[in-house]
Amino acid sequence: MAIQPNMDELGNLIRHWAHYDTMLTTLNAQIRNVRALKGTYETQVLERLREYKAENAIIQIAGGKISVVEDKHTQPLTFKSMETMLHAYFAQKPRPDETSEILRFIRTQRQTEISKGLKRYMSPGAGATAT
Repeated sequence: MAIQPNMDELGNLIRHWAHYDTMLTTLNAQIRNVRALKGTYETQVLERLREYKAENAIIQIAGGKISVVEDKHTQPLTFKSMETMLHAYFAQKPRPDETSEILRFIRTQRQTEISKGLKRYMSPGAGATAT
């Protein structure tokens, strides 16, 4: 006796997935907007602190404090940036430039993982609402 798949259950699962996919898209858009607003205010606060020569101030707020910190950001290590750096490295050395061979070796040694998932493709003019 073969078990018949419950199509109602599958339909419900798909509706729920689509609902949460839409919710995630909406929340991500809101997060982008909030980050942009926070960045605008941060820039203004830093400008004022610089004007007042108070960049070392510790500002007490409800629930904590705010201070100016320095963040160190390192350039992402991409194949393009590695290629540029390796060419510069070999330009300083009295030997042949092996950049292409090194990058080819690194690319072939990278491990790839394949996983299955769902991806939503919106129809042109379709709203992002799902229930």
